[in-house]
Amino acid sequence: MPIEYALIAGTIGGFFSLLFLFGKEKLKPLKWYSWIVIVIPLVCLVMIPMDHTSKVGWNEVTGDTFVEVEYEYFNGEHLIPIHGEQGERIYFDVEHHFKNGNSYGMSLYDENGDYAGMNEENDDVSSVDFKKTATKYIVVQAINGEQGQFRVRWWKEGETVPDWAK
Repeated sequence: MPIEYALIAGTIGGFFSLLFLFGKEKLKPLKWYSWIVIVIPLVCLVMIPMDHTSKVGWNEVTGDTFVEVEYEYFNGEHLIPIHGEQGERIYFDVEHHFKNGNSYGMSLYDENGDYAGMNEENDDVSSVDFKKTATKYIVVQAINGEQGQFRVRWWKEGETVPDWAK
């Protein structure tokens, strides 16, 4: 586990422990507070693993080497699977445009849902190396994107680079 995760988890755990101790020792006569001290951490724990992705007016077209999506509203993540053989390098390009929204991004997950490394080839093209035969996921993200679209295209190393990727 990276040290950053341990520091964050320790800080959050310490905060909830102090909240519980404060509620138990100082606000003992107030019965309703003792329930809040237990309920707040439980609600936080229940919310962590939930996927809060929201898609409205979603229109997706999928081909062998591309995915095109138009949407009215998109908040969260959309995973696009790419399959690679051992020793293969796959290049990909993500174009994302929307009318209103806070931000958008792109990342790469492995089969377990963990972040996987990718290489930045130039401003618009990234690549991923497959050490073993696997499926990885290009993840397109948006925060409150409205009236938008994105296009993800990929190709293998050694194949003719499509005109749109030059």
